[in-house]
Amino acid sequence: MDHEFLSQVTNINDYAIGITNSKINGFFPLNVFEKNIVKRNTTEKLFENIGSLYQEFNKCLENKSFTYTDLSEIFVYDCYQTITPKMEKDLNTIKEYYTTKKSIGFLTKDGTVEPLQTFDNSYMYGSSVHHTDYKKYDELMELFREDKEMEKKYDEGEFFNETNIEKYLDKEYVMYFKIGDNVSRELFKKTAGKYNKHDLIGQGIVEILKTLGWTEKDEPRSNEMYYVDENISIPEAQYAFHLNTVMKMVNEASLSPDNTQENPQTQVETPTEKVIETTITIETETPTPTPTPSPTDVNVNLPLPTNHNEDSMDEIEVDVSVDKETDDDSDSDDNSDNEN
Repeated sequence: MDHEFLSQVTNINDYAIGITNSKINGFFPLNVFEKNIVKRNTTEKLFENIGSLYQEFNKCLENKSFTYTDLSEIFVYDCYQTITPKMEKDLNTIKEYYTTKKSIGFLTKDGTVEPLQTFDNSYMYGSSVHHTDYKKYDELMELFREDKEMEKKYDEGEFFNETNIEKYLDKEYVMYFKIGDNVSRELFKKTAGKYNKHDLIGQGIVEILKTLGWTEKDEPRSNEMYYVDENISIPEAQYAFHLNTVMKMVNEASLSPDNTQENPQTQVETPTEKVIETTITIETETPTPTPTPSPTDVNVNLPLPTNHNEDSMDEIEVDVSVDKETDDDSDSDDNSDNEN
């Protein structure tokens, strides 16, 4: 990757462009989110036995580098032909679960399984797997097919009310893959979200974040170290990535970047409506045998629906330690094809 360019970027868009134009030398192992994906019917980890997946795909590169634009169907197909029969079987199992409705969930540290969004015979990029399950979505769509007046009310933001909202929405509503109706914060807090400790954020989402290594507000920060794999060589280990994001409802960004490199911040003043800014700083460091945690504080002011009371805007603070993260007992047996 062009770390010199990435070290000079000041916003997330330029960073994304830099990543897209960078050369890819191989794949990272499985990350902590994927490692906790389980089959809903058995709670068996979906990725339990595919430890060599990223290594198998790295073999097909033959010491060549490529960019995202090189990832053609032919390239991927040729790479796929190099994997072992056992790996092919495991990949087909993953595909089956990723393209079957209500098939997988996220296993949290407290032992609960939070259902994840999947669809029958389809993988929807940006929606599948990385959103909580919209349990009543099909029921809602069936209602609209039968009653066009109800669909019109939904499109106009007048469908949900105190009487019917809990029939279709639950406490994890903020992480549904699709939100078409304008549900006000006040209505949600009085109904589907009435037991949420953190306003719009359901406790299931909180437990997922805690399992990923985040610290819930007012709870002690964990000094637990996460390891991806001690036996692999990752050149990027010499770089410390410090990411601090402040999200507020603003009309125009009034930015005052903090110039301290240890805790770079983007401060957004005058909250009114809709801008999210991110500052990223990359420092070159000498790699050490034992990884050191790189703490980052993230203050999140959640965006609100159009109809909201600004006086009631509550700040939710979340602390997260950034490292090459995976489970507490991570080992080299669970890996995947996350690109570096």
